[in-house]
Amino acid sequence: MSLRHFIAAPHEIPVGEFGMKPVKIKLSDLNAERNRKRDKKKQSNTDEQYVIHYEKQEDFYGVFIFELDPDLKQVLKTKFSNPYIYEFEGYFYNTQDACHRRGIYALFQYINDRLAEGQYMEIYSCWDGEEQDDKNEQLDTKINLSTCQFGKYLTFSSLNELSQMIQLEEKQFIIVLK
Repeated sequence: MSLRHFIAAPHEIPVGEFGMKPVKIKLSDLNAERNRKRDKKKQSNTDEQYVIHYEKQEDFYGVFIFELDPDLKQVLKTKFSNPYIYEFEGYFYNTQDACHRRGIYALFQYINDRLAEGQYMEIYSCWDGEEQDDKNEQLDTKINLSTCQFGKYLTFSSLNELSQMIQLEEKQFIIVLK
């Protein structure tokens, strides 16, 4: 079983990969030795190949937003007040890990970039196959990106700090306001 994450928005939002930091570089630049051998062969640069490279491990982590199966959307729509429901994936498992922080940061940056003042998105997490089960209302929380308020008692100074404070829990419902 895996923990699944869903997001509901007041309007359609883009799907795809967000928050990753890939760098496109020439394959020959990855290895100086290979580069010298190619120079000796006087190979033409017209057929140069490129690869995606990540400078640091956490640069590989971001958030992946994708469309839901219509049947699953029907099951989930009772949990959300927003009409546009998507699934998202990323590395959200260990708040002490830089990769987790990068994934959470990418998620909240994505949300922040797509909300107008006064709008909100909703997040719900549950185990695969338990989408129809009730949420755990004791875990419900609100995050206000404009006032930097997390729940009733915690504040944060930046999305980076928020990414060190939050972990997406099973059957947790989060409202993210702007």
